[in-house]
Amino acid sequence: MVVSSDGEFVEESCIGANLGDYPIIIDDIKRYAYVISGKDVLVFETKKGRRVKILHHDTYVKGLTLSHHKLNSFLDTGERVSWILNDYSIENIHQFPVNSINWVYKVGDNTILLEINKKGEHNLYLVEGDNDEELQKLVTLPNIISHPDNIAIGNDYAVYTVKNQLFLVPFEDSNISPSSIDVTLIFGNALISERLKFTKVKIVSDSLFAAHSLGRIYVWRNLSTIGLQKTNKHFFHAADNDICFDISEGCNVYVGTSHCALARWNLINDGGGRWQSKEMISNFESPVHSVSLSLSSKVCCIVLEDNSIIFVKTDSMTILCKGKTLLQSSYYPINKIQVDPLNPDLVISDTRHGSIQWMNLVKWQTIKTNDIVMENASARKNYCSDFETVRSYVYLFIATPAFIVTCEKRTCDLKEVYVKFWRRQTKGKNNLLIELEDIICVNEDITHLTGDLEEMPTITTFESKGIGIKDAHCNAEFLTVDKKGFIDIWKGDLHRFGKWRQDVQRNGQWQKTNVVDISSIRKKLFASIHKSNTHSTHLLLWSTENMNILHLNNIISDLTSVKWAPKNYQEMLLVGSNNYIGCFNVESFSYNWLVEQTGLLLYSDPFISFVYNDTEIMFFDVMEGNVLKTLVFKNPQIEVVATTHNGMTCVTGLSNDGFTLLKDANITETNEEDIRTEAPKTAFSKLIEINRKHAKEGQNDIVLFDSVRKAKKILEGAAFALAPISQLAPLFIKSCLIKKQ
Repeated sequence: MVVSSDGEFVEESCIGANLGDYPIIIDDIKRYAYVISGKDVLVFETKKGRRVKILHHDTYVKGLTLSHHKLNSFLDTGERVSWILNDYSIENIHQFPVNSINWVYKVGDNTILLEINKKGEHNLYLVEGDNDEELQKLVTLPNIISHPDNIAIGNDYAVYTVKNQLFLVPFEDSNISPSSIDVTLIFGNALISERLKFTKVKIVSDSLFAAHSLGRIYVWRNLSTIGLQKTNKHFFHAADNDICFDISEGCNVYVGTSHCALARWNLINDGGGRWQSKEMISNFESPVHSVSLSLSSKVCCIVLEDNSIIFVKTDSMTILCKGKTLLQSSYYPINKIQVDPLNPDLVISDTRHGSIQWMNLVKWQTIKTNDIVMENASARKNYCSDFETVRSYVYLFIATPAFIVTCEKRTCDLKEVYVKFWRRQTKGKNNLLIELEDIICVNEDITHLTGDLEEMPTITTFESKGIGIKDAHCNAEFLTVDKKGFIDIWKGDLHRFGKWRQDVQRNGQWQKTNVVDISSIRKKLFASIHKSNTHSTHLLLWSTENMNILHLNNIISDLTSVKWAPKNYQEMLLVGSNNYIGCFNVESFSYNWLVEQTGLLLYSDPFISFVYNDTEIMFFDVMEGNVLKTLVFKNPQIEVVATTHNGMTCVTGLSNDGFTLLKDANITETNEEDIRTEAPKTAFSKLIEINRKHAKEGQNDIVLFDSVRKAKKILEGAAFALAPISQLAPLFIKSCLIKKQ
């Protein structure tokens, strides 16, 4: 199977990742947000969350400023790229006379750069001049600044933190006196004392706000006259864990917590430094990673630990929208990825604890997420004590055209595994909907999960005499393997309330060996690789009808993977070992070909197959074994899959840093909404559309439905003679909402 593209391939890596590492710039006039992501800047609408544009750079972006309808990107090489916002074209590129730019700070109308020179000195520069192309040195800092949050800039001074100490350093030619303070907290063995430190500092209106890892925010007022002293120190407890925050010019503090909440705090001037929590938004899908305010403080942008971006209206503390991002985060390492057999352009993976997501890597967006564990989002591990709440997470799943089956565990010593069966649904153009059918708890530690990736199962409709309704089920089957090497079959059972069960009459284990890998099901056949105590491996071909072993083969030692070839080659199995790649014919029980190759991994799905190592991908002819095309990643990848977009193949690699995409150069980025995410139309949404249509025509502002009775008529008569509530409720609601003549 050859890659279906003959053009040049380009590589894109980690676009849209790590969104909260740098402050986010929000344009109050156009209501756009500019977010740094590695070498790129993402532009979002703050009203609808739509991603407008991706601005690419050759190197890492360290900061942004917004002025005169231009966006300035400061790069780590010391360059400043000026973008014209009308058409997102580059106006000019200016090179500053510095070794590098590490961070950028905005103080009023001034832009200040932090440089680490070749000697390792940390210097602050003020950008000045007619075209902002000159630098004035402000001060050389005596200590190393390890993170942009560890330093705050005022009008005539800077404050930086080292662990639990704060230092005020005046600029050159400033009359302010230097000062420092040590805030040492002692809690005995209750907390880890080495982790008690300041995590972020910011200066607003000559006041220093310093976040502490304990969950406190310390405040020092009148820094320019008093400095850092105990007499002007106050603090309040914003949370019980490490926090992030931003402050408005009016000293309203917006605090993001590990408990998945955003709180706004106001200072009571006559309260002697007391603080009160005024508003809070809670129950986000994951803890808050960063908080950024617009210049007018009308809009607050928060980034969650799962890389979600949310825009909040600050005056009412309500959510405006959620940005279209890709949920890739170091907080939630991905356990498994799979190309959706129903949507070959989408990749399914686990994401934040307890959810799965559909990703379009060409758009670098998460198209849809589904909550699998159905639990409230749990708090982040306590930084100062390592206390962590028990939560569930998805570690295995398999997606077939008709079902998705998931396996979830708890983050504790309990060995129970919850197997959940989800029926896939299609409503309109949306085929990413799933509905839970059954939950089964098992005590075995399931290591492999698979099913039939190609055929749609046969649907059986039956009527329940007890409740008088019709239901449907199908003959789909799934396989699981546990640590002891037992292979179990899960089948649909239309006579059970839960509709699924483990078939106790069909299971298998071969000579108490462990299962290294197992293929999907094709025409009631599957293959497995077994490893014995002597470290030899065997390839077994099974029938799911009675779990009989049809063939056993041990020609190749050290087998590592077995997959069915793409669906055009129904009788072919592809196998991989530490030294060989081969094609096995399940009809003749023999190898068509074997190629000696070391260190290769095998990938095959119903659409395409290839082998790969850390950086190289080789597409080959299934029948002959000849290499047809080779692609190369710049950096090593752990796992690689292939998707299809408009008939062209794209290769996606997963590493510890995130996703990397190899795509045809003719595939251009698009920011259009995916029609598969459109919400299914209900009776109410259709009524609203009809009502709007009449309003636009200006001919009739009354929606007429002669078949809809008045609400009073629906409920007339004796209670026992009325229709069931399932029929009454929709009729009653319609009669209340629709205007009658």
